[in-house]
Amino acid sequence: MTTSYTALVDVGDVDVDVDTTIESLVLYDAVFVATSHGTTEVVLTVEALSLVTAATTALTLVAVAVDEPQAISVMTTGAFDERQRALAS
Repeated sequence: MTTSYTALVDVGDVDVDVDTTIESLVLYDAVFVATSHGTTEVVLTVEALSLVTAATTALTLVAVAVDEPQAISVMTTGAFDERQRALAS
């Protein structure tokens, strides 16, 4: 049984062609966000059997679509949603 994971993949200070890149990651609900420290982060959702598999998949997808990732944070989508709600309140 797979679990939904959300990955936040920091690609650094790169000039990203967002329209083209989003098209290649559309199946993963990818969005690009600016971080507080001036880099770009790709946030995407992957289905996987484990956290390790989710991290590997997210890193591979982003490396192919954008550039070499600099950092990654992966958690279940439920945990990500809880964090977002906590930040909003």
